[in-house]
Amino acid sequence: MAPEFIDRDVLASKKKTARWAPICEEVLARKQLVERDLDGYSFPALPRQWAAATSSPELQEWLERFRDDRAAGRTDTDLGILG
Repeated sequence: MAPEFIDRDVLASKKKTARWAPICEEVLARKQLVERDLDGYSFPALPRQWAAATSSPELQEWLERFRDDRAAGRTDTDLGILG
């Protein structure tokens, strides 16, 4: 941010916070808490679902190796963003 706008930004941010604070408090006070029973709910990752659906031991082994490698901090540059 340009130096000539820093002071103005600080003042504007304080004004905005003061303006929005009562509105946010009012909205949050109206919010109803909903209890949800999630007993037994499970949503495994898609690759794990694929491994289970195909009964593929190779895929299961790869997923376990992937999990263990990431837990140990090892990466694989051939996997791009997954590595």
